[in-house]
Amino acid sequence: MKRFSVVYTWRPSRIGVSEGLNVLLADLVKGLGVLGIPVRIYTTSRHKGGLEAMLQANQVPQTAFEIVPIIEGSLSLDWYYGRASRPRRRSRLLMRLSRFMRRILKPRSMLRSLSWMLDLSRSNIALKIWPLFLVIILTLPVVVVLLPGLAVMAAAALGGRWIGRKLRAAVSNVRGRTSKRLINALDRATSGRNKQISINTVFTYLSESVYRQECERLARALQNVEDDTLFFPAAFDGHLIANLKSKKTVVVFPDAVTAVFPTRYPANDFMSLLIWNVKRSVTAASGLICYSEFSKSEQLMRLLSGDNRDRKITVIPQGFYVDAAAEPISSEELNSYVRNYLPDLGDLPRMNFGHFEYLIYPTVDRPHKNSLTLIKAGEVLIRKHFLDIKIVLTSPGATPDVIDYIRDKKLHRDVIFMPSLPIKVLNTMLEGAAVTVHPSLAEGGDIFNFSRAVSNGTPALLSNIPVAREMFDRNGITKQTYESWLFDPFDADTLAGKIADILASRSAWVAQQKAVLGQLSSYRFEDMARRYYEFYCKV
Repeated sequence: MKRFSVVYTWRPSRIGVSEGLNVLLADLVKGLGVLGIPVRIYTTSRHKGGLEAMLQANQVPQTAFEIVPIIEGSLSLDWYYGRASRPRRRSRLLMRLSRFMRRILKPRSMLRSLSWMLDLSRSNIALKIWPLFLVIILTLPVVVVLLPGLAVMAAAALGGRWIGRKLRAAVSNVRGRTSKRLINALDRATSGRNKQISINTVFTYLSESVYRQECERLARALQNVEDDTLFFPAAFDGHLIANLKSKKTVVVFPDAVTAVFPTRYPANDFMSLLIWNVKRSVTAASGLICYSEFSKSEQLMRLLSGDNRDRKITVIPQGFYVDAAAEPISSEELNSYVRNYLPDLGDLPRMNFGHFEYLIYPTVDRPHKNSLTLIKAGEVLIRKHFLDIKIVLTSPGATPDVIDYIRDKKLHRDVIFMPSLPIKVLNTMLEGAAVTVHPSLAEGGDIFNFSRAVSNGTPALLSNIPVAREMFDRNGITKQTYESWLFDPFDADTLAGKIADILASRSAWVAQQKAVLGQLSSYRFEDMARRYYEFYCKV
């Protein structure tokens, strides 16, 4: 039997057990295991630990897969993503230093030349360490030139305005026209864009350059494996996929919200890199899998043109959950998963789970996930309907608009964050919830929060988006049956009214949705895995 070979290169800072793409990969591996199909996952040494933890948390049997760390991961990227996950404090001095550095650290060409040296691993560090010393020696004169400027900023930060003015004048005389011409030349080297580049932009660009170096090393290693076809669970590794010249590649195109909402989400540096990688992936892939017809026709086709549209593309819907009864978990253990995202507003009291009602939204918060509408609806229920109810979000982070709204409306004790819950804990939380609400503006395929909630005896409300309607229509559920389960994702007041209606007749909603789940459950993750494997073998 042909082996199903997966390449997994998600970056450690984004590895989360509740991340949708990770959950779907875990369910695919479980389904292939049930079918007796061997699975090998190629990755790097820096991903291995997080990958194992993710599969274990999603209850994938260890006998169902084999992990092969085919190269040493870049130590530089481990440092960078570890740094990005830690909270940072910004002093006034650092803010002034940041503004100063924006004038200096502009040339992308200079950063690109550093990426090869910074792609360090245990196997190449001896070879590459000497150029770093050379760079340090060569940059010493530049540092000497910058020292007067740093002295100016330090003097200003310490309140020495008079000294600062004197030093500023001295620096201006020292630098003169030569330094100004140098800075102007560096400005022109930044891809022709007249804009300031922040320190975060520099790190983002530099980390991406190092990541591409790592991808090229990984591609060279993958060229030598015996597998003729490689499976990528997401289309985010364009540089890697494009470098696999001698292999056939099957790539999952999950979704591209920027293709549907181009004006709602501005294309910052990270998003531009993401879309660039997605475009390169779908163009280079031998075969493409979409989760829904909507994702294929309305999103994927916007990224493909001409002959590229004739490649092998298939739609394979996600399977439906029919989970076993949730295990009882103590309130004390549930409290261990609660995180305080607003420590400036004080400590959180111990939550007495089982003695209050709550709404739950299993998600990873991003702008298109639209958590804010649910929080606004919760506020209406609390302050207009006078209900003692809380909102539980499983996101390992929160968007700025969500944090600002919680702070402004003093909802920090009504919105509970429980990030990256293991599946057994998530099922327990779903079973105890009053309602599961999914207010997302866009998804790539079927909304598995519906089947997961209903199988645990909790009614579900879904935003009225195309993939939600497609999920029911494709399985023969009439519009009259499911229409009342959908809501306008921009209308918090109407959502609050629907939730209040469910709370008044919850058992009737559960009975109706369980009958529908009985129809949906004939298509399981084993069926999904079988279709993946058949397409994988055919490409």
